[in-house]
Amino acid sequence: MPFDPVIQIVLVLSAVASLSFLFSLWRSALTRGWKIVFTLLLIPPVIGPLMYLWIRNFPPPSIESLNGRGAGFGGKFLDAELSKKHGGKTLFDGFNDDEAEENRKREDQKRKARKRNRESM
Repeated sequence: MPFDPVIQIVLVLSAVASLSFLFSLWRSALTRGWKIVFTLLLIPPVIGPLMYLWIRNFPPPSIESLNGRGAGFGGKFLDAELSKKHGGKTLFDGFNDDEAEENRKREDQKRKARKRNRESM
C-alpha cells in the first residue's frame, strides 16, 4: 500500500529533524535522565519534534524583582508600588495593620450575629 508522497516527505523531514535534535541533545549539558526523557519524546513523528521544540525553548524566568518570590508577600516591585499607594509605608512597616484590625472586628461581629441567629432558631 503506497503512501502519499506528501506524507512521505513530511515523515522524512520529521525523522531528519528528530535525528538532528537527538545529536544536539546528547551533546548538551543536561542530566542523563532528561536526555532519556527528551529522547523518548522525539520518537513520535511530527508531534515529537514539535513538542521537543516547545518544551526546550521555554522562555527564561522573569526578573527576580518582578516574579513575586522576593522578601515579604510579593517581591520588591510590588512592595515599592504598595508603598507609593500607602504614603511611604511598605509591607514590612505593616501599612495594613489598621485595616487588618478592622477586618477582624467585622468578622467577629458577623460570627456573633450568625451564632445569635442559630441560637434563636
